[in-house]
Amino acid sequence: MMDEDSVNHILYIDDDKGMLRTVSKWFNSMVDNYELETTDKINELYDELANQDYNLLITDLQIPNGKEGMEIAYRAQEEHDIPVIMYTSDQDAKNQFLEQSPDKTRGFLHKSTSSMKELEEEVKKFL
Repeated sequence: MMDEDSVNHILYIDDDKGMLRTVSKWFNSMVDNYELETTDKINELYDELANQDYNLLITDLQIPNGKEGMEIAYRAQEEHDIPVIMYTSDQDAKNQFLEQSPDKTRGFLHKSTSSMKELEEEVKKFL
């Protein structure tokens, strides 16, 4: 049995429930030493960040209810000192996100051109 301290806890928010299932299935069954929690609700995300120590946040750019992934990323970095990967279909967001985030705490992947293996490799850069 794996020691709980050796597990990297990842939180992923996306409004696309199919993408949440795909990424969750990949990480929870194919990748060792990672525990991925998912949500499609902003309030759950902030509750989770406040109540659980996460090693990494993965966020989509387009989240409903007027909240954007950029705001989520910046708030998580500021309040919880957590690295963030922007995982989105909006390629135009890349430069803004990478320029406005501290170098060591950000990554970016384009959903439609990235495989689950590439997402895994991006995660490994931070954990």
